[in-house]
Amino acid sequence: MSNTEHHVSLLKKLAEDRRIVTDVSDLGVPETRHFGSADTGIAPVWFDRRTRVMSEDGKRAAYRAITIRGELHWVVFTEGRTRAQSCRTHCPYIALKAVRQVSPDGTDGRREWAA
Repeated sequence: MSNTEHHVSLLKKLAEDRRIVTDVSDLGVPETRHFGSADTGIAPVWFDRRTRVMSEDGKRAAYRAITIRGELHWVVFTEGRTRAQSCRTHCPYIALKAVRQVSPDGTDGRREWAA
């Protein structure tokens, strides 16, 4: 499998997971505009822009993500930070809470959490 085919298969897996998170009836071939890539400090991930869950204060956004190895995570972007934080959980609210608890003061929390 070529590198491009591998990335397409990862995006398809991430899009298929979207059915669990949101109501999407026709997935077809994933459109690249719906996906982004991010550096988590641990591993690069692809994330699905259509699965955004905002924190109550509006300073953090969680997105469903997938690693190069095909592991599904939630990745959290915090206002004012350049690097996203990855959380191994199936719940975006747990991911948002974990990021808030680890770095409430905005310090660099390059960690990986297991749920």
